[in-house]
Amino acid sequence: MTDRASDLNYRNYGEGRDSWTAGTATGRVAEGDNGNDERMRQDICDRLVQFGTPDCTAIGVSVVNGVVMLEGNVATDELKQRIFDVVSTVAGVETIESRLQLG
Repeated sequence: MTDRASDLNYRNYGEGRDSWTAGTATGRVAEGDNGNDERMRQDICDRLVQFGTPDCTAIGVSVVNGVVMLEGNVATDELKQRIFDVVSTVAGVETIESRLQLG
């Protein structure tokens, strides 16, 4: 499991495990431009596939104004954390809200 306190120095996890707020991230969106929601969703889906996590057909991913909502079932808590980590690397992501369930 990832040590959240030192997790690349830019992920700011909230009080609960299922919330995250952006610090500084890198990606294809220019500084000051959050990009559109569909492009962010596509970036998220691309990165999930790239890092071997379930893709957007296995879990629900939606983006509205930089807020990413994740829904569905995952096999382990570690996989759930990995999905959070991958999504948090996409530029323009302001907040991640999770409805991911173990099962």
